[in-house]
Amino acid sequence: MDKDTFEKRLKRRDLGSAIVIYSIAVALLVISVPYGWSLGKEGNLIDKYFMAVFALAGVGMMNMFFINTILKILKRTYLKSYWIEDQGDVVKLFGAVPLHDMSFVEKDLLANRTGYKIVSNAFDEFGCTMAAVKLR
Repeated sequence: MDKDTFEKRLKRRDLGSAIVIYSIAVALLVISVPYGWSLGKEGNLIDKYFMAVFALAGVGMMNMFFINTILKILKRTYLKSYWIEDQGDVVKLFGAVPLHDMSFVEKDLLANRTGYKIVSNAFDEFGCTMAAVKLR
């Protein structure tokens, strides 16, 4: 399996899990809020308590999804686990690269200079995690 296929599968898996979490959260809200509203003053305290717990669980799950998405963006932008050094004709990347962020890291590496391409065996040739050299 090549890298692009693997990255597509990871993105599909992330999207699938997000859809499942969001669907469960919406289902909890759709079920609990109208039922709790219909209890009004007639329902007993235990029923109202359980409906409130279900509604809060739905809201909590949606908040976790959005917070997780925001944390991913912050990690990719500000909390990078790697650094890039520009050394003449080679742009080197050192440090740990998360596999699911590989495409973002490649874009970040190639953004330093135009007309460069990623080298497949960077560790053997340059002693770094990833490297880009000038196109010939």
